[in-house]
Amino acid sequence: MTHARPDVIKNAFDRQLTAHGLTRRSNSWYQSTAETICVLELQVSHLSSKYYLNLGVLLRDLDGEPFPKERLCHVRARWNDLVDEDQSARIDHLLDLESSIEEAGRVDVVEVLIRDSLIPLVSACSSLDSLRSGPGRVVVDNALVAAAAIPVLTG
Repeated sequence: MTHARPDVIKNAFDRQLTAHGLTRRSNSWYQSTAETICVLELQVSHLSSKYYLNLGVLLRDLDGEPFPKERLCHVRARWNDLVDEDQSARIDHLLDLESSIEEAGRVDVVEVLIRDSLIPLVSACSSLDSLRSGPGRVVVDNALVAAAAIPVLTG
């Protein structure tokens, strides 16, 4: 079985994320609300043919950048760190282009995971209330949080 082509993963993310209203710039997608900007960055490993999806949340009270880099966000995590162990392993396997998975099947499963797992995480990051005590709290509890963001997220 041949390895998947790199554009297969990127195209699957682009189809699903733009269909759910995110705006694409290069290898990142953005969802902006009055209080936050959620950034999804598709990163390829320099050591292998593996992709990672980084999620960042910029708090607009602290920064007005409309299209921030994920690494400059106040809350940062990998998708794998925001799901259970089984789903994390599944994501790792699917985003590794060297995994022996038939291309069409890979795309189908990746798109379902984006729709059923990633999009709800993006929605959970759309307000400060959600990040403080709602479904977005899962993101905050499993992410790197900038010191400047702690008072905003606990206030």
